[in-house]
Amino acid sequence: MNPLSSLLNFFGKKSTAQTEANEKWLQGHRAFEAGKKHFSERRGQEAADCFDTAVECGFKNATLFGLRGSCLQSLKWHLDAIDDFTKAISLEPQDCNLYFQRAMSKSSAGDEQGFLADI
Repeated sequence: MNPLSSLLNFFGKKSTAQTEANEKWLQGHRAFEAGKKHFSERRGQEAADCFDTAVECGFKNATLFGLRGSCLQSLKWHLDAIDDFTKAISLEPQDCNLYFQRAMSKSSAGDEQGFLADI
């Protein structure tokens, strides 16, 4: 093989670590999609479990944290829901719905000042 072909081969191949990371992310994306399906069917615990798997796989976005926060909210786990809404807000600070949802959990958790701040 000539030096140019070797160089192109070297840069053209993905490393094993990169391939594994891509597979893990894809697994997370699948879990996220499954979680959205469970969420739309009002199966909060199943949806939350799928969203947990997605996060563990490195798939993270505002929608994921917002939906998981909503699941946790429906399960009355308001402090965990607040954490997820906060993560979602850090990724999408312009989404006023996330502030409203976090405010509802803060109110349920007894944080009236936090509720007023978010509203």
